[in-house]
Amino acid sequence: PFFMDLVNGVMENRSQIDTLLNQYSKNWKITRMPVVDRNIMRIAIFEFLKHADIPPSVTINEAVEIGKKYGTRDSGSFINGVLDRIKLQEGF
Repeated sequence: PFFMDLVNGVMENRSQIDTLLNQYSKNWKITRMPVVDRNIMRIAIFEFLKHADIPPSVTINEAVEIGKKYGTRDSGSFINGVLDRIKLQEGF
């Protein structure tokens, strides 16, 4: 199932995912990020890396919407900014 692929994939690729997350989150170390935002972005980055069949814009939009619903007041814009930088700089 897709859900288990996401969970297992994030765990198996966490080092690579967290490297990208640290690299592109300006002035935010991964340890300072809200847990919800951090994990939403980990899942989205895994989708960038391993699910080329999902358009990156769809992944970002879904991540932003989940962040708005379950994160903080600023989660949507934070998630959008970080994921958009990764998409553009890494060529997804």
